[in-house]
Amino acid sequence: MTLYDVVLILSDLIEKRLDKMRSGFTQQMQNINIPHILLYPFSAEAEVKKMLESKFATIAASNNPFTLELTEIGFFEAPWNVAYVSVSKNQHFCQLHSAIYNSIQVSTEHLDWTKLYDPDTFVPHVTIGEGIPPYVL
Repeated sequence: MTLYDVVLILSDLIEKRLDKMRSGFTQQMQNINIPHILLYPFSAEAEVKKMLESKFATIAASNNPFTLELTEIGFFEAPWNVAYVSVSKNQHFCQLHSAIYNSIQVSTEHLDWTKLYDPDTFVPHVTIGEGIPPYVL
């Protein structure tokens, strides 16, 4: 089964600002080249993927663009040491995330990611970089 991601792609302005934050550390971490917010990873067979693409197109068509506020820089230690920028959840974001979550939940047999990406416990963020050595983190 193939793993897919549903993401929000952010503006070029955000990418430029992230690049500024990364300057001086680029040799010590793996960059995430396209700034995005991962809304949901899921595994699905090809026929389920096609059905979900149709649902996602409907969700996208029924949502207008909205503004997100990036709030603070944070770090978490894990095997891949990550630096990130927190994203404030607003009503539009939460509605979009719930619609995507519900579509995937209804359409897939088993969800490996349910507990991590439950709309109530999901912590949205934009990754600045990962694989950061502990002395830099």
